[in-house]
Amino acid sequence: MLSMASEEFHTCPMEGFDGVRVKRILGLPRRAEINMVIGCGKGQDDGFWGPRRRLPKEEVIKIH
Repeated sequence: MLSMASEEFHTCPMEGFDGVRVKRILGLPRRAEINMVIGCGKGQDDGFWGPRRRLPKEEVIKIH
């Protein structure tokens, strides 16, 4: 996603996809596993931009 952003594309990770259908469309074997589907394309300035929600770094980064 960072590489796509460096080329001025926007990306969106998606969940709730139909893995069987995606494998069929891409011609992947049945035993293949799909971890994530990422939509990408050129965004528009007047597109839908919701607020970003980020967890405080103290809740994510653990120092041992």
